[in-house]
Amino acid sequence: SLNQVPDDFKVVNLQYATLDANAVVKYDPCTTNINIPEIRDVQKNKKMKVMLAVGGPEGNFDFLNSTGNVTNFYNSLWTIYQAWGFNGVTFDIQQLDKKNRQYIIDGIRKFIDVCPDALISIAAQPTYVCPQYDNIDKIYNQLVPVIAYKKPDSQGGEEFVMKDHIDFIQVLAYNYGNAYDDLRTKKTSPPVEIPPNGTYEMLDYIFNCYVKPFSVTENTPGSDPTPFEYPGFPAEKISLGVIAFQSSMYTDYVAPDEVKKALDALSQKYGATVFNINYDSLTNYAFTDAIK
Repeated sequence: SLNQVPDDFKVVNLQYATLDANAVVKYDPCTTNINIPEIRDVQKNKKMKVMLAVGGPEGNFDFLNSTGNVTNFYNSLWTIYQAWGFNGVTFDIQQLDKKNRQYIIDGIRKFIDVCPDALISIAAQPTYVCPQYDNIDKIYNQLVPVIAYKKPDSQGGEEFVMKDHIDFIQVLAYNYGNAYDDLRTKKTSPPVEIPPNGTYEMLDYIFNCYVKPFSVTENTPGSDPTPFEYPGFPAEKISLGVIAFQSSMYTDYVAPDEVKKALDALSQKYGATVFNINYDSLTNYAFTDAIK
């Protein structure tokens, strides 16, 4: 129930809407047991913003692979957004590569065009922005071209800058496993110092990866490397995602006291997104207390 979400949280994501083979967005409310009157209630009485999370592990963003599917995507997402009265959309893109990247960018941009007042968030795998890795590949820096995307207006109007339309980034800092091991063993000068998984120092490290600008290249066989400039992202618009319960499914659980240390160390410069917040009640709302 949305009414069980502690009042300390100002934004809640409902997971997940997914894409079918034609990139038509489908949302089954039975997956969350949430209804429209409940959404209206928390929006009015708790002043809570309710966002729809699109994508996830089985989100099928790989079906966003043609101009026709781009149209299907933003039209169907707009229809769901309007019907349910959401305040915004979180794009949780876990099927992202060079082949479908521009279609995904176009889909997000078109949705922003038709819903200019919607809150826009990106849910990001931690290594999808990683300045210590000098190129773009399967698990490293995949989001850099998305966040750095710019497009001049064909009618001579204002340039579209993706970064300016993203209200916040939620970095999924709880399930990256051995993704950083290549960097821990890679011989660089100076050496890359990466903290242990599941610690507040690691949260701090991930946070700083997203804040600072850096350059990266993408290699294409038979062509010169393509350069990209990650523009950096405002600290106050970064939220580190942690999970509300410990499970073998989530390899990098960070305990509430470690989350609090990270927030304290950075003087509350960023917030925290607690996934599966409904489980926080089982620990007497330890995560809610940690991020206050």
